[in-house]
Amino acid sequence: MNNMKLLFENWRKYLNEEKVSNTSVVLHIRPSQIHGLGVFSGEVIPKGTDLGIAQIKKDSDYEITQLGKYHNHSNEPSCINVLNGNNRHLVAARNLEPNEEITIDYTLQPDLQQPMDGWV
Repeated sequence: MNNMKLLFENWRKYLNEEKVSNTSVVLHIRPSQIHGLGVFSGEVIPKGTDLGIAQIKKDSDYEITQLGKYHNHSNEPSCINVLNGNNRHLVAARNLEPNEEITIDYTLQPDLQQPMDGWV
């Protein structure tokens, strides 16, 4: 099992034991070298920090927040997408530096849109 999948599984276990608290972190939306606009850290963000809600499940669909709309895909993501109740949170998979782009690996969420050929 690769490290990202292991981290994802560990977070699933963590969520069953205690609630993830939403901390206030500084994030910026600006042009991305990956695709269009992206979300970037505005400060050092420690591994395991909940960056906020990316999506809220409403019936059979998701309402997407600004954080959810602008994070991009990477095969070497900076965050994981964690389902907690009806909300998907972005959680730092490692320590993040200021101005680092917030990315997730879309392939770890099989119920969400998957990367297509040519995506980074």
